[in-house]
Amino acid sequence: MNSLEGLVKPGSQPKRLNNSENFTFTEGPGWDNDSILYFSDCPTHTTKVLRQSGQFETFRSQTRSGNGMALTHGGELLVCEGVGNRISAVDIQSKSVRTVVNEYNSLPLNAPNDLVLDRSGGIYFTDPVFTHAGSKPQQDAEAIYYVSPEYEISRLWSGAYKPNGIVLRPDAESLLVADSFSNIIWCIELSAPGNIRNVYEWGHLEIPNKAYVYDMNGKEIFFPEYPDATLADGMALDTIGNLYVTTQLGIQALDVKGNLIGILEFPEQPANCAFGGQDMQTLFVAAQTSIYSIDMSVKGPVSYTHLRAHETDSYL
Repeated sequence: MNSLEGLVKPGSQPKRLNNSENFTFTEGPGWDNDSILYFSDCPTHTTKVLRQSGQFETFRSQTRSGNGMALTHGGELLVCEGVGNRISAVDIQSKSVRTVVNEYNSLPLNAPNDLVLDRSGGIYFTDPVFTHAGSKPQQDAEAIYYVSPEYEISRLWSGAYKPNGIVLRPDAESLLVADSFSNIIWCIELSAPGNIRNVYEWGHLEIPNKAYVYDMNGKEIFFPEYPDATLADGMALDTIGNLYVTTQLGIQALDVKGNLIGILEFPEQPANCAFGGQDMQTLFVAAQTSIYSIDMSVKGPVSYTHLRAHETDSYL
């Protein structure tokens, strides 16, 4: 199944950008709306940057298995720290770090995985447990949370096996959430920031013959108890409203109604993606040891989010 005409620029193919070096497991790409791509290398606990010149640099170390990230208009980089059980905020200029949230109901978070900001400065994030990646259950559920602009946390919903990628749709009235251990893309309709009106199955992904991941020793781990697992991970939206979901089979593109358009294959299994580039028509893809790009015919949205500045704490 492949009907990607109109989405991918004619003749464009995935291009590996880090030809001179390998990373360990890339994640969380985020474009700064100018010239820099930020991304995580989870096992090495580092945040990397890719500059317009093509040069890769280490931006921050000791990220405690940093994963999904989001840039704010306030000049901070929000990072889901899986092993750190928190979301941190890093000042882009000074690189000072503070904790945004690290607990719910006086218990540590599981392993924050991915996040998205709304127009008011609130944060929606997923908090699953992936034991093969070293995380341990801390909460009584694998859930989606909302952190208000006043930094009050509430549990939004816990109906997915492994909530992972999360995006806010263009109307800001609903979220789309990927479940790694199923083929369902969930839609969470919002009546107000942090308040659910309805939850339903919005779209369905193609299922691989056998879903598997590699543990920290390179051994394959299968999930026979989850026959519909797609290993759906990070996602991105274009300005039309099409959704791009990283999965074991590649990036699965769904239209605005949740129908599968086609699958964009990569040399390595993708884990996350983000639009960027000067015209916002480049899809950057984090995939295992690499960062790829592919030229698109559609554009990604320019970030409008922000988060109010808080004092720096000492938890680095």
